[in-house]
This record gives sequence, C-alpha cells and structure tokens, in this order.
Amino acid sequence: MITLRSAAGAAHHEAAVALDLLNEETQAFDILADSAYSTAALRAALIEAGHRLLIKPAALRKAAGGFTLDDFRIDAAADTVTCPAGHSTVLLPPGGKHHQRKAWFTAEQCITCPLRSRCTTAKGGRVVTWCPHHDLQEAARQQAADPTWQADYRRWRSRCRHASLAPSVRGLPDSP
Repeated sequence: MITLRSAAGAAHHEAAVALDLLNEETQAFDILADSAYSTAALRAALIEAGHRLLIKPAALRKAAGGFTLDDFRIDAAADTVTCPAGHSTVLLPPGGKHHQRKAWFTAEQCITCPLRSRCTTAKGGRVVTWCPHHDLQEAARQQAADPTWQADYRRWRSRCRHASLAPSVRGLPDSP
C-alpha cells in the first residue's frame, strides 16, 4: 500500500503527487482511491500507463430539478450540445485557463420547454460547460454504476480512507 501524507498547496494535492508514487513501476496495477484522485488528467495518465482504475468518480452537481451534464448529448467533434428536450446549440471553442468549452441555451429555447423546471431556474437559459477529458469522466461515472465495479470498490475501499489520504495499489506489499 502506498500512503500519501497531508501537505499544503496544490503541488501536494493527492492527484498531483499520485503519479510520482507510481513513476518507477513497470507493471500495471489496480488503483483504488477516493474521489480526490478523480481528476481527468490523473485518470488519463493512469489509463495510458495501463492501470485498472477503481477510483470513485466525482459526483456531478444537479441543476435545479435534476439534470446533470451527463443528461446532455455533447458532440465535441460536431461542436454541438443537445439538451434532454432535444434543443441543440453550438459548443464554443476552448477558452480560459482550463480550456473549457461552453454552450448557451437561450431563454427562447428554455422558457417554453416542458423540462425547464428540471433543467434550470435561470431567466436567461442554461449554460453547459464542457471540460477536456469530459468523455473520460463520463465513462468513469458509467463504470462506477456497474455492480461488479461497485463490489470491487466496496471490497477494497477500506484501504483508501480519505482520513489517511491513502490510495491503495493492489499488487504492492503493504508498507510497515
């Protein structure tokens, strides 16, 4: 088991140091961790290295009545976003520090929509923000809904309690 110790600052965040703990390993592992390790960049790097992830995905915030980002069809290649009611809008090019893409559903699209109460309370319509690696995070949420994944995670999660900031790597000997 690899245990992270608490430290201050973004450079010491769990997701920022996790790869350093595995950088000399040559075999693939089952990586067990809580949602603090669920950043898109870390997921991408661990998957690229061939590891199997049992990392609890971060929960999506629901809008006023219940729709989350995963309820929208986002086609990054076609630059479109379609809401649960079937309205479509343009997905703008990446911008800002985090290279996020935004899509605005106008007040005209939302005001008469029968699903509006489950989507937004904003008078100006709904804004959807798409982040790089969205597909990877969405796949993680879908994977976490699988009963087999849930059973594996529950079986091993006691080794990665957030109180000790301890991600576990099956296949390594326990540290003293």
